[in-house]
Amino acid sequence: MQSLNNRFILEQYVKKELRAEVSGGIAKMGHKISLCPLKVLVDAKLSDGTIIPKGSTAFVKEEYLHNNSGMGRAGGTTIPSFSNQDICDEPFIIIDMTQIEVINPLV
Repeated sequence: MQSLNNRFILEQYVKKELRAEVSGGIAKMGHKISLCPLKVLVDAKLSDGTIIPKGSTAFVKEEYLHNNSGMGRAGGTTIPSFSNQDICDEPFIIIDMTQIEVINPLV
């Protein structure tokens, strides 16, 4: 099984408490400036034919995950017709490639 259309099935994001980080004497919300590593749970096939293998790490802005982590979705993508066991054994979210900053694929 693999995901298509530049979408990634990633391990579920666990929402963390808000934290402040001080930079140059100015306090900023920590989740707005950090990247969160999430494991790719299912091979992803991109529109150009590239395969991102299961087990790779996708780094997503924590701000995006934090703001879109309600009701088992990220980026408004829901899975109404599948249970988690139909796709993989772990809880997951679906993220569009445009929300991923960096991918560290397995070699």
